[in-house]
Amino acid sequence: TRNIYQTKICVQQILSHDKHEFHAIHNSGHSHERVKRLKAAFFNKKLWPKESKIRIGFLNNGDNVPRTNMSNEKNPDPLQDKVENMSVKDAVKKIVNERIKPLVNLDINFVEDVNQANVRVAFDPNDGAWSLVGTDHLHEKDHSNPTINLGWFDVGTTIHEFCHMLGMIHEHQ
Repeated sequence: TRNIYQTKICVQQILSHDKHEFHAIHNSGHSHERVKRLKAAFFNKKLWPKESKIRIGFLNNGDNVPRTNMSNEKNPDPLQDKVENMSVKDAVKKIVNERIKPLVNLDINFVEDVNQANVRVAFDPNDGAWSLVGTDHLHEKDHSNPTINLGWFDVGTTIHEFCHMLGMIHEHQ
C-alpha cells in the first residue's frame, strides 16, 4: 500500500484572468457522445500558433529530484530504460525530442541561456509537478521563475507536463 506521502499528482496552473473561461470549458457539456470523441482536452486559446519558436531552458540541473521507481509499473514507456542512466536534464531533452517534437508543428529547441527561454524548467522536489498551460509561458516575464517544475523524474510525468506546455488540460476537468 502507498502512504499519502508517496502520492504524486500534477496540478495545472491556470492564470487567474482565465479561470472563468476554464470553468466554462469544464461545464460545456459532458454528453456520452462528446466524451467518447475526446482523446485529449486542449485550452484552444492557449495553443501555440503553428511554427511558434519555443525555447526551453533549465533553471537547474535536476540532480536533486528523485527518480520514480518503475519496477512496479505495468507498462512504462520504453524510453524509460534508455534514460535511466542519463542525467535528468539530458533525459528531459531526449524525451521532448522523441515524444513531443515529432507530434507538433512547432519549432522546439533547448537553449543554454535561460534568458533566451520562453519555457523554463525547474527541478524542485518540494514543489510537485506542474506546468503553465500553452502560451501562458509567455506571460511569465521573470526569467528566474520556472514555467514548468518536475519535482520527481520519470518519462510519463515529463511527457505529461510538456503536454500542458503545448496547451493540453486534464480531460476530467
